[in-house]
Amino acid sequence: MGALYMRDPVGTELKSGPDAGEYMGHTFDLFQPHLKMKMLTVKANGDEMAWVNECRFGAADMMYSIETFRWEKDGTLFVKTYYDMPSRVGKEDDPYDYLLADTDQD
Repeated sequence: MGALYMRDPVGTELKSGPDAGEYMGHTFDLFQPHLKMKMLTVKANGDEMAWVNECRFGAADMMYSIETFRWEKDGTLFVKTYYDMPSRVGKEDDPYDYLLADTDQD
């Protein structure tokens, strides 16, 4: 069975293995009350796929995200997400702190 590798967003620390899967599940749950997404396009070629989404976080302005997925023959999945982040959000920072800053969280 393959591994999972994720850069969310590209430019931040690589998440891998069970931590990446846990991270994906956590972020899905974390964003559901705040995120509205509209899928604009999906492209799939062979073992790779990409999609573009229009996203709104709470009252924040609309932004676009591009997500790419690549599956290896052994089942390993590489996920990369691309969306605008301010320069003050560094490689070691949690990008979700920035994205959720204007939302009402418990």
